[in-house]
Amino acid sequence: MTSKVKFIFSCVLIMSFFLIQACSTSILQTAHPELNDGKYDSEFPYRDASKELKNITETIRMVHSMAFYKSYVFDKKTRLTKDDERFKHFNDYANSEVLFHKTFAGTATIIYSNSGKVALLTCAHILDFPDTSISYFSDILGFETNIISGVSIKSKQVNYLPELDSQPEFDTLVTDKKLDLALLGKDLDLSEAIRLKPFQYPLGKSDNLRWGSFVYLFGYPLNNKMITKGIVSLPKKSDNVSFWVDANINKGFSGGLVLAIKDGIPNFELVGIVKSAPGKTDYYLKPETAEQFPLVNNKIPYTGNIYIDENLSIRYGITKVISIESILKFLKKNKLKLKDMGYIFNYFFK
Repeated sequence: MTSKVKFIFSCVLIMSFFLIQACSTSILQTAHPELNDGKYDSEFPYRDASKELKNITETIRMVHSMAFYKSYVFDKKTRLTKDDERFKHFNDYANSEVLFHKTFAGTATIIYSNSGKVALLTCAHILDFPDTSISYFSDILGFETNIISGVSIKSKQVNYLPELDSQPEFDTLVTDKKLDLALLGKDLDLSEAIRLKPFQYPLGKSDNLRWGSFVYLFGYPLNNKMITKGIVSLPKKSDNVSFWVDANINKGFSGGLVLAIKDGIPNFELVGIVKSAPGKTDYYLKPETAEQFPLVNNKIPYTGNIYIDENLSIRYGITKVISIESILKFLKKNKLKLKDMGYIFNYFFK
């Protein structure tokens, strides 16, 4: 190759390099300004958000609620009904008594921490155990009759955060079953309260969400702290109570944070909390305890006690979110009551 040809070839390579660089710079300059439109982003974040996401996860906690019951079991021959005069003293007619408990786990967000006084926001259904439940016998066709088979009375309920060493019992400050929102509160020692970092990112507006808006979800599925992502659907509804995202969640995510991004990282805004995913309840027969019947052998008939249990099958990919507007409505409604208890939520009423 002659010197002249080499020179021309080198010039072509240099020009190609600058052309590619110019095109790349042009793409970056036109892509990034588009994020600065004052709207919620509908694309995956353009830069690393690990630091911000870690800080946000420190504001959520796993919450466990446990209710203890005493159940009175009746023989069908007793023919006890709610209209029966004997129902006033139903425990006198029970054949046996059984003690049991029910548990529910979910996610709560620390929204207040001041001088040891702490409050957490979560879903009401996590804490909702009936004081009394009544079961009935069925007829030969399987239809429920009015003859009582059992009455269960709640004796105690405990709400606690497993991650706290002392596991103190948290009180239910206020609750709204219709909105499915609740606040837990407790006066803690300062040494323990300082570990609970309150959420301080800006409050958003779910009404400004669009089809395809990108959101992060934070929660405790199956007792594991996790982050997932979703895309918003049906963002604008007349009542602004809730909206849907396509995130895959599991049991324990109820009450988890839902954050949208406005004009890129780190501009997170709270737009709601996870309510639930649709599901189907299946009932099945099981041995008295798994320890008593650890091995399944279909060649050997099982002769012990069997019980009916239930299992919730989640319809993955459809998640309902309680809007930030509903949260503000809930807090405003209970503002004076909470103030009397020493909880002043100035952050939510700026």
